[in-house]
Amino acid sequence: MLIIDPNAHCRFVLVDGPNPVTDYTTKAPVMGADGKPLYRYTVLVIREQGRPTQIAVKAPGATQPVEPGTPVSFQGLTGILWERDGKQAVAFRASAIAPSVTGGK
Repeated sequence: MLIIDPNAHCRFVLVDGPNPVTDYTTKAPVMGADGKPLYRYTVLVIREQGRPTQIAVKAPGATQPVEPGTPVSFQGLTGILWERDGKQAVAFRASAIAPSVTGGK
């Protein structure tokens, strides 16, 4: 597991509204460890140096409305490395998402 430093010099900007995470086979909502449904948030990661990167983060529903274009922050953001059929990627999860008062940091 890769733990993301929330103090790193990058900002997160919401690209797309929350999309429910569903089980691939049953299409039932996927629940987090706390029993709440998970949503997929597509965000643009803007770093001080380098090109912006788009990632998807699974997190429970936001407690405050977040619209596309809103800077957001994550609590407990982690990345899990996975490999399947010769493909590798990082799956991102967070325990919470909220509008950012510090511009997406």
